[in-house]
Amino acid sequence: MKVHRRYELLIINIVDYPGVLIRAWDKSGVLGIRQPIIGITFHKSEESKLKKYIAQYTVSPYAQSPLKGSLENAFFNTFRRTKAQFLYVAAPALIVWEVWVWARDYNEYLYTKAGREELARVNV
Repeated sequence: MKVHRRYELLIINIVDYPGVLIRAWDKSGVLGIRQPIIGITFHKSEESKLKKYIAQYTVSPYAQSPLKGSLENAFFNTFRRTKAQFLYVAAPALIVWEVWVWARDYNEYLYTKAGREELARVNV
């Protein structure tokens, strides 16, 4: 019996395993809990003989609704991710703002009566 990675089926001989329920498990799981992804059931009823090569396939509810809970957690995840990246954006923005304010104030000073002499020296 060979088990593949996620969302793949188990390939077995049905005659060797009559009337058993076989599940393929998710390796990662949700919240650290291993959850079944695919359940394969082979039927054997008391009234009838073994039904060969009849299988039922079901998909786990976790695989059916992959976005479950994402809307409820959106606000908190957005806040956490923004908080983690805040200094990477705020520090360069503060530096650019201070340079911009200094250049604006210096330019205004150069075009006043007190700054005319320095403007003539800078424009040489």
